[in-house]
Order: sequence, then structure tokens, then C-alpha cells
Amino acid sequence: MAPYDPRGRRNRALLVGVPRYDNHAGDVEGGVPGNLLAVRHNLAQLRQALAGGNVFTAAQICDFRPHGVDDLGEQLDDAARSAEGLLLFYFAGHGAVPNSGDELWLQTPPARTIPGAGSVFPGALSFSHVLGVLSTSRAEHIVIVLDCCFAGNAALVLEAHERNQRFSLLAGVQANHRVDAGGPDSPTPFTRELVDVLTHGVRDAHGPSPGAEVSFRTLAAELSQRMPRRHTTLRKAPWEPRTWLGTPDRDVLLATDRPLPPAAGRAPADARPGRRFRGAVAVWPGRLWRRARELPRGLAARAGRRTPRYTAVLLTGAAVVAALAVGAGLLLARTGEAGACSPPLELRVLTDPDLEPTVRRAADAFLTSDGNLTDAGCRRSGISVHAAKASDTVRAFGEMSRAWQEPSGRDDFDPQRDVGPQPDVWIPGSAADVDRARRGTAPQAASFGRVSEPLARSPVVLAFPEDRAPAPERRTGPLAQLLEAPPADGGTSERTEVRRPDPEFTDAALLATAALYGGGADGGSGEPPARAERRIAQPGPPSRTGRALMCALPQDGGADARTAVLVPEHLLRTATDCSATTRERRVAAYPDDVPALAPVLVPVHWDHADRDRAERDAAIRRFEDWFTGRGGARVLRQDGFRPPPGGDRDGGRAPAPGTLRRPVPPSASPDAAALDTALRGYRSANGPGRVLYLLDSSGSMGDLWEGPGGAPGILKQSLSALGTKDRFGVWAVSTAPGGDRPYRELLSFGSHTRAEGAEALDRARVTDHEAEPDRALEAAVRELADRGRDDDHPQAVVYLTDGEDNGRLTDDARLRGLEQAVEDEGVPLVVATLDQTGCAPGEPDARLAAAGGGRCLDPGGSTDLAARLRDEVARTGSGETG
Repeated sequence: MAPYDPRGRRNRALLVGVPRYDNHAGDVEGGVPGNLLAVRHNLAQLRQALAGGNVFTAAQICDFRPHGVDDLGEQLDDAARSAEGLLLFYFAGHGAVPNSGDELWLQTPPARTIPGAGSVFPGALSFSHVLGVLSTSRAEHIVIVLDCCFAGNAALVLEAHERNQRFSLLAGVQANHRVDAGGPDSPTPFTRELVDVLTHGVRDAHGPSPGAEVSFRTLAAELSQRMPRRHTTLRKAPWEPRTWLGTPDRDVLLATDRPLPPAAGRAPADARPGRRFRGAVAVWPGRLWRRARELPRGLAARAGRRTPRYTAVLLTGAAVVAALAVGAGLLLARTGEAGACSPPLELRVLTDPDLEPTVRRAADAFLTSDGNLTDAGCRRSGISVHAAKASDTVRAFGEMSRAWQEPSGRDDFDPQRDVGPQPDVWIPGSAADVDRARRGTAPQAASFGRVSEPLARSPVVLAFPEDRAPAPERRTGPLAQLLEAPPADGGTSERTEVRRPDPEFTDAALLATAALYGGGADGGSGEPPARAERRIAQPGPPSRTGRALMCALPQDGGADARTAVLVPEHLLRTATDCSATTRERRVAAYPDDVPALAPVLVPVHWDHADRDRAERDAAIRRFEDWFTGRGGARVLRQDGFRPPPGGDRDGGRAPAPGTLRRPVPPSASPDAAALDTALRGYRSANGPGRVLYLLDSSGSMGDLWEGPGGAPGILKQSLSALGTKDRFGVWAVSTAPGGDRPYRELLSFGSHTRAEGAEALDRARVTDHEAEPDRALEAAVRELADRGRDDDHPQAVVYLTDGEDNGRLTDDARLRGLEQAVEDEGVPLVVATLDQTGCAPGEPDARLAAAGGGRCLDPGGSTDLAARLRDEVARTGSGETG
């Protein structure tokens, strides 16, 4: 898919740099390591690179050196309010993280760090706060670039942020790593490379290739290649930037030498930034004319909130302003096509996250179709498309549509904040969503028009890696049966893992979950959700969409080759554009108790929106006629969707190359009540959990103890995956001479806050004694097994070690006995070893983790060990704790 081209829109780039600090370590307690004079060059050169890239005008770029948190917050707010196309936020300065590693603080000149069990960072802005401000923007795409120590820790914060779909993050270094800023006479190493790519493009064997477009993904991929080859962190590890994408297949143009063509569909937007935005240029007659054009339509959209007299006064004022503008001899700039076209009415389309890329392509195609153009070539309507969490959308329509019009300020759920602007058209993944929304009993401000017939269908499939796929005759049947199907050639003894996106976010994942629990298409009862969820091997928070899941697998240390995924069939074709990484070839099995994804189009009407109702309804009908006809069918077919039941809406043409056409037994339409039941079961299935931490505190751990990347720090970061109802305990593993236990209890097993867990780990000390991992692990799994005799709650033993004392397990009989004990108790064992090769096949740690149905983690993979361990704990825990 081509990157989103924001040129001609109201774009903003806020470049923040802090070259000098007031409080230095050695002079003031908790001061920063020193000044960063290289940052002065960062701002100047990055501004020049962006201004020369034809995406931002000079007036759309603000380079800013904050005095403190307050003025940085003001600039963030200005940039967020004024951006409509691309919003870019760049920060260069000192970054700091608490011992838990679950937040990143951007430090301004007065910054200090007050250490303790819960570190405090005066003079710094939390990355969570930055995200909260930026997420209020109307910008189509938000790019964040961080050049600071610990920048990779921002990815954890962004991943947990509720409204992160529009964000792309390029973090200058991996989590928990500090870097050298370099000398005062040139930019910092990361920004130096960043500017070079933006200015000269990607280098090949013949040198730089000027003229090539640089998109976000191009930039991130190039820097990920350059930095590890040329630089190391202060821990002498390869310097590895980190990338995070809220919507993996979306990309955005950052620089190009191509000018914006006159026929691009819009004139360059007003470059005037917010009131305090540097480089502001305002020509008052143009501003008056623009306001004159916008006022009538803006007032019409809010007619339900204005009195007729107030509206009439403002409309009269708008007419006067327009007359003044014409009298001044202004040229009427247009915003759509060649000639004097008035701004088209904007339709807002809300859809399921798995459908968003296809619906966007369809909307783009409709904009220039004959059905949307006048005889003069002007557009009748514009379209904006956004996706939202499917469960939030159903709740908003069913319970909260009045709050959608008039937000109540409730903290738990706000449709405008959590779903988006009031839609004119809703395209859910199933008509059952409409039935679920209609089950609400509260008076609503939104009503639905006629629900269309299914636009297309995409069966939900269980897609196996090719060498793990069952025999052809065993590739259809109930989902539970397919989950147990052995590979056709029986060539692997390692179990095939199964992953599924979050059922809260997409209809396809919820349809699969209902079948997983035994409800299927008929709404029947089956396996308890907590037990059924153990079939899913999702490490950490599940991916939000099928596309995100398929894009993440190749980055997870071989997971792509051992994992089957529950996704809509069309993604087996269209998910391949999300990364250059080579993927496993997949073979689809078709569960016959999972209904297909079958999107429908639903017009939405709002109370008190009468002024432009006729024009808006006509625009909705034009879009509906196009999307339910051959135009929409063509886009859906190209994206791998099958025709709806009853035939092909596009004249019986052959499917696009690569589109799967395996016959699928028909399945009943999903039952709304069964889906609601499955969602409630999913929400309660994964908690409360039990986690028992074992921390190797033997003498060999001394050099691996301090800081967020040390052993206690790594465990602290995983505590954020535990919820308030989860229970956990902490043991230090080492054996004093003559001691009767191979561990010391740092925190008794029970209900604790994250702070209490962190305090217990702060009390841990390295001893001069050796560890006895066999005795400690056997005691730990029995402890949890005894606690779980009477329920089905998830549980896990987590053991963090350097592997130095594994010599006790070289006796194969002893190791086999411990493996058997772990397997018999049925408690998953997660071994996190600081040994680079501790998880190699046949190593004791790998064998023990496999015996318990857990996972072995070592630093040899491409992802951060602390983040991977947090993900593993999140499979048992139920969320953030206090």
C-alpha cells in the first residue's frame, strides 16, 4: 500500500530539544549526567531536512527549546490543536525511567530525579502525558521520534495507550539502554543518521539515492540497519532503534523531491500554526474568507446545539465576512478540484479495525468516481474513515449515543474520546453487531437506517505454518477439533501454538472466541472460558487486529514457524504488505462453527441534525449505492474478500490472483446473545492469576544486579502485567550452608500492590552462596499447584537466573526427574536466563520450561528480555496494578 501522502494538508512538526540543564549530577542530588550541546545541531539540521522534504512548509515546523514542563505542554497543545494531516513530535534530550521501567520521562532544563521505591521526576514530562495531549489532535497520522536514553521504553507505554491506532513511534535506542550524545560540534549519532536519510534517501551499494521518497517505514528500516553496524550503547551492546506501529500496514510520507501536483485534489492548506507556533504567517483577508466558508457548514453540523436566533446571527456575520472578502478582490482558492468548487460535505465512516484498510481504499476510490463528481468535476462529498474497538462501538451505539453528542465527562467511557467523531455510516464486521447495539435499553440519540445485505465475506480461518498443517481431509470441522489436528507428515514433536487477536477489538476474533468456548454459531454452551483460553499461547497483551498479529509474528524469535493464527481469510493475502520480513507460508483450515466475517453498511442518523439532513442523506445514499455495487465489490475482491452469499456483485468476474477459493461449509449467522456471552467470558477468563517469582541471588549474579536492566529491575518491569486481583510472591534463590530451604521469602504469596512488589525486590541482596535451582523449582511448582487445586485460575512460576548453577542439573536422571515433577503439577514455568545461549535446544532451562508448558527466554533474541518477560507474565496477570 502506498504511504499516506499528507502534502497540502495542515501539517505540524514540533521539534523539541534540550541542550542545557540546570541541575547536574555531582552538583545537585538527582541531577542529570550533563549538558547535551549536540542537540543544538539536531534542531537546526532536522528543521532544514524537513523543510526541504516537500511535506512540511517552513511555517509548519517549530523548533523549540523549553524552559520547563509548562511551556513544553503549551507547545504540545498548540501543535495538537492545529494539525489536521501529519503531526510529528520529535524530542532530543535526557530521558529517565523509574526502576519498574514502565514509563519514560522527558527531562526539561530544571529536571532532577528523586530516587526511592517509586522514583519522582520533577521538571520532566511523562511520555503518557505526551500521548494524552497528542491523541486529542484531529491529525490523520501522528509520528513520534525520540532521541534520548531509554527511548525504547516508550513502546511499552504506547502499546498500553487506549487510542494508539494513529501513532507511529521511532525510538532512538532499545529499552533500558543509555547512549552517548557525542561531541558538541555535531548532531547526536541517531539524529545525524536520521537527517541523512531524510535528506539523501536510502543508501545502496552506489551510495545515496536522492530523489527517492522517504516514508516512516523506509526511515525506520534504514536506521535499524545503520545504527547497530556503526554504534553501541553505553552497555556495549549494538545500538538498536525500536519501531512501534499502531496500525502495522499504514505508512506516511515524510520527505520527497516530488512537488505537490496541481491535480492532487487539494490546494496547499493554510500554513498558519497555532497562536504560539513559531514561524506563524497570517494574511487576514485569506483567514476571513476561510472562516466565512467554514462557518455555515460548521454551524449546520452543530444545529442541534444552537438556538435558531444564535445560528441566524452567526450566518449573517459569515455572509458579511464573505462579502468583504469578495469586495477586497480576493481570489477564491478552492480545496478539491480544478475550478471554483465549494468545499464538499464530509461523510464520517466508522468501521471494524480488521476492515479499516479495505474501507479506506474503497473510500479513496469513491471520491473520484463518477457517482461523486459533478459535471464540472467537483466532488459532491468527502469521506474520512476511522476504526475503533468493536466492543466500544457497540457499547457507544447501544448505551451512550446521547453522550456522543453531549459528552458527560465520565472517566470510564467517552464515545467521542474512545470511539471517535459521530459517524454517518457504520461498517461493522457482522450484522450481529447491529443487533447487539439495538439490545440497549437507554434512550439513544442515534438511529440506524436500513442495514445492507452483506457486502462480502471472509471466512475466519486457522492458518497453520505450511509444515504444521493437518492433512487436506482434516482441514475443516469444529474449531476444537482443528486445534488438536496433527501435522500431515507428523514431522514435528513440538506443539503448534495458537494465537488470536483481541476479541474486544475485532469481530473476527470475537466470532472465533465464541466457537473456542463452545458457543459457535448456534450459541450453545461448551468449555469454561478460563480453560478454553489455555489453548491460546498469546504472550502478553494480544494483538489488536489480525493484520497486527501476522505482522508481529516474524519479529518474535521464530514464533512465525510454530504458530497457527485465527484470522479472517482475506488477511492471508493482504497482510503481506506490512513488512519486508519474509513470512512462513501458511495453509488455511476452515472451522465450520465460526461464522464468516460479513461486513454490512449501516446509515446512521442523529437527533437534532436537521439543517443539512437532506444533503447528508443524499451523500450517504451515493456512497452506499457505490459500495454495495460494482465499485465496492471490485475493491473488496482485490483485497481478498469473497462475494457475499448469493453471487458475485461484480458481474461474475474471476477473483483476483492469490485470493483463496477453497469451498467452505455454510455456517449460520452469528447470534448476538452468544457473542455478548463470549465477550463477558473472555473478560473474566484470564484472571485473577497467580505468579510466584524466583530470583537467583547467588554470588555469580553480582555483576547483573543494578539498574533497570539488572535482575531485580527486569522483574520489577513485569509487575505492571499484574492486576489488583492477581496474587503473587517473591523468593530469593540461594542456599545458606546448613539451611533447610533453598530459598528466602522476600514477599509472602498473597495480594500485593506493584509498589509492594518493587520494595521487596529492592530488599533483595546477592549472597556468597550458591543456588539449588532443582530444589527451589520443585518447591515453587508444588506451592502453586496446591493453591490451584480448587479452581481453574491461570498461574505461573517465573525463574530469573544467570544459569551458573545449572551444573547441578547435568545429571540427566536428576533433570528428567525434575522435568517430570514440573509436568505432573501442570504449572507453567517461565525461565528467564541472562545467559545468551541458555535457551538453546537441550539446555536445562529450555527443557524445564517446555516440561511445564511455559517458555524459556534469553537475551539472544531480537527483542528486549524485560519486555518479553513482561509479556509472559501478562499471559497470567490481568492488567495494571496500583
